[in-house]
Amino acid sequence: MAGRNKSTIKKIISLLLAFLLSLTMAFSMLILVIQSTVLNPDYLRNQLSSSHYYDNVITEVEDKFSSYASASGFDENFFKTVLNINDVQLNVNESLSVLYGESDASVDVLDFQNTPAHRRLVDGVRSVLLP
Repeated sequence: MAGRNKSTIKKIISLLLAFLLSLTMAFSMLILVIQSTVLNPDYLRNQLSSSHYYDNVITEVEDKFSSYASASGFDENFFKTVLNINDVQLNVNESLSVLYGESDASVDVLDFQNTPAHRRLVDGVRSVLLP
């Protein structure tokens, strides 16, 4: 009877250890996958490039601004010249760097205010508001 109790206890301990080991392995694999995908800024940058995210952002922003321009009397084609893919990629990558703690840069509106696009926008607003 004592031998049977020992073998039952050994089976229970063996099953418990096997369960804990498999749970630990599964948890380790989950952490490895999350670390190499969601927590990896390079993975996200590659996904944005391969999914044509930057092109879609430019198209969406141009469409929205074109509708605003037509409603306010501006030329719809003006906003098609404001954005380019390099600026969008640079801004998104800077935002990702801040998000992942790689840099502490903040958004600076002076960069946009010093561009020819901003000057044309201000001139267009003045021409509409001050005939």
